[in-house]
Amino acid sequence: VPIMTGQILRLRTDHGYGFIKCEDGQERFFHRSRCEESAPFEKLKEKDYVKFRLEDHEKGTRCVSVEYL
Repeated sequence: VPIMTGQILRLRTDHGYGFIKCEDGQERFFHRSRCEESAPFEKLKEKDYVKFRLEDHEKGTRCVSVEYL
């Protein structure tokens, strides 16, 4: 699975998830449980650049292995 890059668009810290604008222009969901130790969810901010992998999920494609770029 290739590594992609993108920028965090929105964070819902109270619910533990956010959305990343991917290099392909798509906006995709990520959950706090899919952040790597090097980029804990609590330290991420909107507009941060990150790298990640995409994973198919029953509710659509989501970002996993999220870490700082």
